Amino acid sequence: MASKQYLLRFGSGNPSAYSGLAPTFTKFLNSAGSATTAPSISELSTTGLYTFSYDPQGFIGFVCDGATTGLASTDRYIIGILDTNDKISEVGGTLTALGSSLSVLAIGATLTAQGATLVAIGNSAALLAVGATLTAHGATMVAIGNSLSVLAIGATLTAQGATLVAIGNSLSVLAIGATLTAQGATLVAIGNTSAAAAATLAAVGSSIGALAVGATMQAIGSTLTAQSATMSAIMGSAASSFGTDSADPTTLYGFMKRIQELQEGNSIYAKGTGVWTIYSRGSSQLLATKTITDSSSQVTKT
Repeated sequence: MASKQYLLRFGSGNPSAYSGLAPTFTKFLNSAGSATTAPSISELSTTGLYTFSYDPQGFIGFVCDGATTGLASTDRYIIGILDTNDKISEVGGTLTALGSSLSVLAIGATLTAQGATLVAIGNSAALLAVGATLTAHGATMVAIGNSLSVLAIGATLTAQGATLVAIGNSLSVLAIGATLTAQGATLVAIGNTSAAAAATLAAVGSSIGALAVGATMQAIGSTLTAQSATMSAIMGSAASSFGTDSADPTTLYGFMKRIQELQEGNSIYAKGTGVWTIYSRGSSQLLATKTITDSSSQVTKT
């Protein structure tokens, strides 16, 4: 945003009586009390009104000294505050060219286009209307180029005297607990097939983003419980055993602990017998023994 214009006056009564002053900021501090570069001040013609421009990005407190010439000590100083809220007058302009996706177009609100055309929303609308009404009176909604993750949940989609054409991608959820109405309109080219609607949903082998909204999901509790128990048995915990020289670990966590014990453990090699004995940290547990034999090129025993 542009800088904001401010106006100062000294003394009382007719300000032109105080024309020709050379005021300066003796204090120009931010909210932390640190000095900030102050703007210059100029008189507005010969009116005795003094102006400066500043773009406040936060709180600014100032003391302005009008100098001693022609001023009593009681009229010499002006104390003031500048704040970001001073620029509220700059709000209310034109909002143009939203080039990115609308994460939430309308929640609990009404989007209406009367006698107009809504064309080429080039990015996905994550939530077009939740608990809201989307209405197009005598208008055409064309070429929503990407998928509508949720078109209408608990809402009404109405096209009166209009054409809904070429929704080119899949509708993840068209309408759950909602009404889809086309009065005097043409519904064309929803390019996918809705198979086995209101039928049995069996053997869903992939992830389900939303299996059923406002419905009953059957027979999952026991299976998930069993899977949770199985997963816990496979993964283990900090209490899992890392095994001995005759017993392997039984969980993934136990195997990880055994690797660490082998890396940080103690070991003894007896040259006379060629036996290499490997212990856990602190030699508290025998983990393995190996016998190293002589070869034609190397002698390991004495």
